[in-house]
Amino acid sequence: MPKRIRWIDYGKGFAIFLVIIGHVALGSLESQNFDGIDVVILRYILEATYAVHTPVFFALSGYFFKPIGRISMIGSRVLKRLTALMGCRYWI
Repeated sequence: MPKRIRWIDYGKGFAIFLVIIGHVALGSLESQNFDGIDVVILRYILEATYAVHTPVFFALSGYFFKPIGRISMIGSRVLKRLTALMGCRYWI
């Protein structure tokens, strides 16, 4: 089993935490139970978290990107990724 890279795991955990904070801020904002400065703070939290968490996930996944050596390998790479995403890697 390959050894895990701790800073990647910490980065993913941080990004997941930001997703949770963003969803809480969005739900709180849409509930309309807040007014005045609270709405401004919620909007700031919402925009700050949504501006950061997606780029963090993309950067961390790009760290593990392996370039394709030949054009003919694109089909097999796409099929491999799709089957892994669908949870059916043992079908093929």
